[in-house]
Amino acid sequence: MPGSLDLILNADFVSRRHCIVFPVRKGGRVAAVVHDLSANGTLVNDTLVGFNNMRGLGDGDEIELSPGIQFRFHSSHAESSRFDEKYSSLKQLVAGTWSTCTKCREKATGREFTSVTPNTNPRNSFSKGLSGILMGLRHPNIVDLIEIFDDPPQPIHIQEPIAARHELFDYIIAKQKLSEHETREIFRQLFAAVKYLVSFQIALFPAFIRALWVS
Repeated sequence: MPGSLDLILNADFVSRRHCIVFPVRKGGRVAAVVHDLSANGTLVNDTLVGFNNMRGLGDGDEIELSPGIQFRFHSSHAESSRFDEKYSSLKQLVAGTWSTCTKCREKATGREFTSVTPNTNPRNSFSKGLSGILMGLRHPNIVDLIEIFDDPPQPIHIQEPIAARHELFDYIIAKQKLSEHETREIFRQLFAAVKYLVSFQIALFPAFIRALWVS
């Protein structure tokens, strides 16, 4: 996706969004996961991952996008802090149907972030796939995902920057009544974000609407 670390290929059988490879900090180490987004298929070591399925990558695994286009994955075996080693939880910001948001502080730098903990089956393939897709998004009106922690038995933590802007729903509730100019500007930002998501064939539902912001 534009703005992220994209590899753009002009080749037969390679889809516009073929697959996403993203890191997960798990058990004190950095693991890599490939998410297959192509009906044409992504193979790892000659085994089909399958559309909308995921699998972990090991050092030396071969990823094949189409005949003649293969990549070798090499792991750095990098160690990573667990969530509670890297961050201090400060206070709960909001608890919703889909997730709970908590303000936290990075111990090494003192910078503050938002930690999002999914409330419903956070370790199933759907939740992990959603996190991977969101990590690839780069848009001024869609909040960035910084990193994912999966350290059982602790809940999954998805790190976001503290929003310097307004969440769309809260902004509308606080203002109660918007002027024509304000409404036009909100719809401009909203349609820009929706157009961005739809251009990558990403369906819209509450988890994405929650991540829309206005400035």
